[in-house]
Order: sequence, then C-alpha cells, then structure tokens
Amino acid sequence: MANCLDVFPQASQHPFRLIAFDWDGTAVADRRADAAPVAAALEELLKLEIPIVIVTGTNFGNINRQVCSLITGPHKRHLHVCTNRGSEVYGFGEEGAAMLLYRKEATPHENELLDRIATAVRQDIESRSRISVEVVFDRLNRRKIDLIPEWHDPPKSQIGDLIKKTEARLRDGGFGGGIHGAFELTAYYSRRFGLTGASITSDVKHIEVGLTDKSDSMRWISGELCRKKNIAFADMLVLGDEFGPVAGFEGSDFRMVLPELARPAQARPAQATAGEASSGPAGEDSRPGATYISVGPEPN
Repeated sequence: MANCLDVFPQASQHPFRLIAFDWDGTAVADRRADAAPVAAALEELLKLEIPIVIVTGTNFGNINRQVCSLITGPHKRHLHVCTNRGSEVYGFGEEGAAMLLYRKEATPHENELLDRIATAVRQDIESRSRISVEVVFDRLNRRKIDLIPEWHDPPKSQIGDLIKKTEARLRDGGFGGGIHGAFELTAYYSRRFGLTGASITSDVKHIEVGLTDKSDSMRWISGELCRKKNIAFADMLVLGDEFGPVAGFEGSDFRMVLPELARPAQARPAQATAGEASSGPAGEDSRPGATYISVGPEPN
C-alpha cells in the first residue's frame, strides 16, 4: 500500500466512498494466490460501510472460494461481485449468504449465434494453416477461442512471453494474420451471422466473443450503487492492471473506463438515465469523474 500511495499521492488525499477493482493481476497475482491478506484489508473497509466491488471475467464460484468465503459478518452486505464479464452480479445478505442480483440471459438464438461464430473462426483458421485451435463453449453469454491450447492457464506475470509464443505458434503454423487476424475473423463472422453489438475481446491466449463485457459491470455499479446510494463518481476509486493496450488490443480492464465515469465536463443528455453513456449535445456535466489507477506494467 505504501508504494501505491507514493506513486499516486491523490489516493491518500481523497475519502473514496466506493472502491471497484479487477481481481486477477490487480488484487491477487492469479487465482491460486493466497487471498487472506486481501480479505483482511477488505473487511476493514466493509466495516466502515464502504461499498467494495470485485469486477472479474471469471465465474462467482472462483471468487467466492478464493476471497468471499474468508469474509464473515453483517458488513459483508457491502461487498458485491460482478462476474462473467458483465453478465452477473452477486451480493450478500445479512447472514452472509450469496444472492444473485442480476443476470443477463442469452436467448437460444443468441447462444446459437455464439456457437456458430466461434466454430466458424476455428474452422477458418484450421483450413488455412497447420495448427489447431479449441473453442470453450461452456461460458455464460460468451465463447472462448483458444489460440494456444497447450499453454493452460498462463499467469498474467508472463503476458510478454504469452504474446510472443502465441504469435509464433500462429505464424509458424501458417496463419499469417496472427492474433490480430484471429480477432478480425471473429469480428467478420459476428457481422456475417448477424450478432449485432457483439463484444469481442482478447487476453492474447483467447479471442472471446460475447454479449457483455466489463463495461456492463461498470454500468451496473453506476446505476445500482452510485446513483441509488448518492455516491458521486468523483468518490469512486477504480483499480486495474490492464487499462492500456496489450499486444495492440485494448487491455482487459479498458472497458471499465466509461466516458460517463472518467471524463469531467462530459456532454450528457439532460434525460440520461442511470448507466447511459453520454451521446448528445444537451447539458454540460462538469462534475469530476472517478479516479482510475493501474497497478500493472501494461506491456504494449
């Protein structure tokens, strides 16, 4: 903590009323790390009735086992977990029991389109190269196209090596487009099959196509916590480790940066509802935005 405050002294000078943060690579090194020290720090904040929100791409079970289960007491009701890349939100009752507060449910047609897109990308890559890729189908509202199946669960600390090895695997195997080519194929098939508004992201190992992303989590926080609890955006602290570009792609936390949260003097429609991005010329909102701090190396 001392190092963070040395680099970002403003973090020690502002009484933040809500803290949201990414999990892997930000709060802990990975999902195998001992999260007890993090849980202890969070408990002290929760006892002060400060809303704490974990924003993650993984499922609730992983986060619950690693950290939420370590927190007990009535103050746990101030803890929320936004999971599955914006598709779910969990909270906790007075007795500490987990409660599903929100879930985006894909329609059968949307699930069919996600399957078709991921399958088409895999077949396209394999038809023009000597490599095989795998598709992870059992994810809520999204599909994962694994570009380097032989490297299972690479830690974020090795992101630089992961970029090099994934690019080499694709190009040496005859797929000259590399990671960017796989990304563009996913966008192409999303348009071709009619999945409008598809969210396409990459952590280098995977190309993911889905219906939601971390921006949906942040909009839930904005609408359900900030506005309903009368917390100004300027009183929100958001932590991540990949806000900047990674291998030429948006970092995994980039979509946590919403224009309506991050930018002061943002033009905003007078009738804008909770969570809406500003888009119209009416009304200038000069209130300061949330504070975003990165704790990662964020390689280009």
